[in-house]
Amino acid sequence: MMSRMRASAPRPPGTRRALVVATGAYADPEITQLRAPATDAQGMVEVLTHEGIGGFDVTSLVDAREHEIRRTVSVFLAECGRDDLVLVYLSCHGLLSPRGRLYFAAADTEKAHLRATAIESEWLLEAMDECAARRQVLILDCCFSGAFAGKGATDLELDRRLGGAGRGRAVLTASRSTEYSFEGEPLSDGPKPGSVFTSALVEGLRTGEADRDGDGYVSVEDAFLYAAERVASRQNPQRWLYGGEEEIILARSPRGVAVVAAQLPEALRAALDSPLPNVRRGAVESLAEMLTAEDPGLVLAARQALQVVASQDAPAVARLARELLGEAPSVPAAAPPVPPQQPPPSPRPQPESRSLRKGFPGRINALAFSPSGQLLAAAAANVVAFFDVKSGEPVGDKLRSDDEFISTIAFSPRGDRIATGGDDHTVRLWNVPQRKLLHPPWPSQAWTHQGSVRSVVFTPGGDLASAGDDGKVRLWDHRSRIPKHATLFIGRQGINSIAFHPLGAGFALGCNEQAVLIRDGSDSRPLRSHTDDVLAVAYHPSGQLLASGGRDRTVRLWQTSADNRQPPIATVELGEWVTSLAFSLNGVWLAATSRDGHVHLHHSATLEAFHSPLTTHSGGANAVAFSPDGRFLASGGNDGVVQLLAI
Repeated sequence: MMSRMRASAPRPPGTRRALVVATGAYADPEITQLRAPATDAQGMVEVLTHEGIGGFDVTSLVDAREHEIRRTVSVFLAECGRDDLVLVYLSCHGLLSPRGRLYFAAADTEKAHLRATAIESEWLLEAMDECAARRQVLILDCCFSGAFAGKGATDLELDRRLGGAGRGRAVLTASRSTEYSFEGEPLSDGPKPGSVFTSALVEGLRTGEADRDGDGYVSVEDAFLYAAERVASRQNPQRWLYGGEEEIILARSPRGVAVVAAQLPEALRAALDSPLPNVRRGAVESLAEMLTAEDPGLVLAARQALQVVASQDAPAVARLARELLGEAPSVPAAAPPVPPQQPPPSPRPQPESRSLRKGFPGRINALAFSPSGQLLAAAAANVVAFFDVKSGEPVGDKLRSDDEFISTIAFSPRGDRIATGGDDHTVRLWNVPQRKLLHPPWPSQAWTHQGSVRSVVFTPGGDLASAGDDGKVRLWDHRSRIPKHATLFIGRQGINSIAFHPLGAGFALGCNEQAVLIRDGSDSRPLRSHTDDVLAVAYHPSGQLLASGGRDRTVRLWQTSADNRQPPIATVELGEWVTSLAFSLNGVWLAATSRDGHVHLHHSATLEAFHSPLTTHSGGANAVAFSPDGRFLASGGNDGVVQLLAI
């Protein structure tokens, strides 16, 4: 696996105070006992108090009586200062009075006398309004359903109840006003499970997986989206944000901040590309010296370059690179690259597979995994469906577009949005948790193409790019929804595929009759060895290799520093048109689909085939994607089937 260096993010400024209240044991026999709250409280306290994660000063209260909860909440909020970050977490029964008022149950709450024995939600919110802290987070893992009161579903008007005078308040709830908040399944002779929502929150904070943009921090929004995605098949968490100009940072990610590789000096890159082995050896020795540099970005760039040399160069030069990599104990260890003369690690002899066919209206045109790897999106006709990767079951509603043929989809870096493009020349942006179009299709000419949109991708910087039959690459700022009016490229040929360099060094295009490598948005160099339209391009995670394929039935592997005078470093011929390509994020595998329906797996350094074909779609295969953790390979075809294979 390519090395990924990380550094700890600085501790967020200011005092951080949290109150965790959990009630699962109730004296009133009319109130059901709960297993989850005690486990929820323990998990929340662990991640919130952890100095490398939450860094909160935590007060906890478990199975307390009504007057104890009131006094603890009042004292806690009264002692908070203006600049403190205040978090209040409640895990308990949510009960409705006959008049529809929401109450939080305490250990001594009597269901028949809620007003006298339970905590009214209005009281809690008034207490938070009176708190001096200007940054507040309220997390409620309770059932907001009328079922506990013996009534039908009642709208609790949560938006009105949870808003308040406090500036910068975020409110997260485990479910909608008419839903239960589920507990996990009990384990025989095992620990008591927590609720599915709080368990997901704790997992996202503890592992750092909730940090979707890799900035080293987990915001309230990050944590909510992570948890909501994990529980979407069972309940629908909600959140409200009031006031505040900046994100509220809930925790630091234990994974730290991803270090971005620096740009190597031009002279060194030229030496690495030299046809003279002695010159390349000198470049390798210079790279080894950089492994002890103070700049972690330069260390990462040197290590990545050495790994590419070790896996692809002549035996003598590759051996030197491997030896020098082994002599660098100060750099975080990485799985060694596989030299081309040795057999690469093979996937399972017979990969496990699942067929996901849930009423698609026709051929599968595009696939995309969410950044967390928990969701798989599949586009067919004018529909995008979502599947839980672990269970293979559909999750939530489908997206239905006015576009009659969606040919391309892409998740945003945070996973909360998905972009689509197709035959109606328009780029659309959707809210994934709510399954809603963020706004009508952008009417401005800046948001459309003069032909079908063939490819949408998110750049390393988080912008949205699209390319299509009009030969243009356009850039949109999806976060502000304001068009950048930026046309990055205008060509004479239609563009079928676009891929951005993972380190931001330009982008590659798959065009009719040729593949074009674009550097810095202006300096373009064509790779002219394809003899027909190029339908797919993909970058290796290191950014130093580019794969292309198309109607000439070949997959070709290029060094990104090569120009049209240098041949591809490897070529493999498939039985039919190459329709899509994808590298695994560990850099070991390259997957390809072809028009004869086959899904192929190749070693990325040599294009040596393994398990070819992995699977076959009747009528043709159109799309392929690796999950972020590399455990699954998804493919889709004209048969309307999504195959999910364990690699």
